[in-house]
Amino acid sequence: MKRDCVFCKIIRREAEAAIVYEDDKIIAFMDIAPASPGHLLIVTKEHYENIYEVPDELLSYVIVMAKRIGMAARKALNADGLSFFQTNEEGGGQEVFHFHFHVIPRYRDITLKIANREKISLKEREKYAERIRKALKDFLW
Repeated sequence: MKRDCVFCKIIRREAEAAIVYEDDKIIAFMDIAPASPGHLLIVTKEHYENIYEVPDELLSYVIVMAKRIGMAARKALNADGLSFFQTNEEGGGQEVFHFHFHVIPRYRDITLKIANREKISLKEREKYAERIRKALKDFLW
């Protein structure tokens, strides 16, 4: 883990987050500046700067868990669909240099906002996290 990495700080509980799921390999939490209601991140517990560094086996696990957590978010939040994305390097749009995967619930009547997103409070993030945590039990088999 890196001392100054915000995601490593969340993993170490040195920074606040609305955590949806955690195991020995990943942590999933609500994005502080969501592109749509329920936007969350799947983050590897071990610090890897980008996808190029992540071992293939762990990358496969992240994708499977993104699918499962995404299905729970879709159910819990009555989303019309899901978008998944992942960025690498500054030129690719990466802002936090710790590998992470975005899971974004989509709604027909809400335009996705990727740039210049507004931060929301931990209390608001926790409301979404609680709903997704409850639904997640149906997708962790």
